[in-house]
Amino acid sequence: MKLFKLPISFLLFTVTSLTLSKSWGLYTPNEGLKDLLSEELTYVGKYIPSYSASGKFPACIFRNSKVLVKYQYCVGYTIQAAQVTIHSVNPEKGFVKIYAEGDGDIDVSQMTRKDYFNELWYVDSAIDDPNFNINMTLAGYQKYDKLIVTSNSFDGCVTSGNLTNFPNQTYCYPNHPGQVDIWGQTALEFWKDPGQTWYDVLKLMKTKVPKVEEAALN
Repeated sequence: MKLFKLPISFLLFTVTSLTLSKSWGLYTPNEGLKDLLSEELTYVGKYIPSYSASGKFPACIFRNSKVLVKYQYCVGYTIQAAQVTIHSVNPEKGFVKIYAEGDGDIDVSQMTRKDYFNELWYVDSAIDDPNFNINMTLAGYQKYDKLIVTSNSFDGCVTSGNLTNFPNQTYCYPNHPGQVDIWGQTALEFWKDPGQTWYDVLKLMKTKVPKVEEAALN
């Protein structure tokens, strides 16, 4: 059963209130995953997003000196979905968000690309609001997260199985020339075959859940 039905409107108008220059180079999935794995992640805290339809799937926040990471569906039991949002310390890069969901009885951290629903497997990227910084508190990020998700002014790029009629299966807002060919090509390659680094990140994040649950008890 699919946990998350992702309409095209959500893909095109997902997250944030931002102003972008025409010269940026968006954070690619491979860049984000590399920065996430480059240093040990420190646990910041956990919360249930106010916009969560079910109200039962928490998000865990981690960071190192290069990134702040939001790991949605931060649960210890078997679940078929994961969303990893990686915010770069570099404001010119912004963030990259990766969502995967599959079918079956195994956890998403044990799945590979062939197990994912094409229409729900997606990558998007945009520039963070100027007020964002990776050292913000849990309360600060929770407020920021609500702001960007409830905003209806996404201004970035997305690659998804729902976008087969777009170049490179990528949609970029028109005021960002060149990003379909630059970011889009990289994102499409990742979408087709995310590679071992992505699988390693999913496994790593899953191993951190028991430590998060232990911290909550202390």
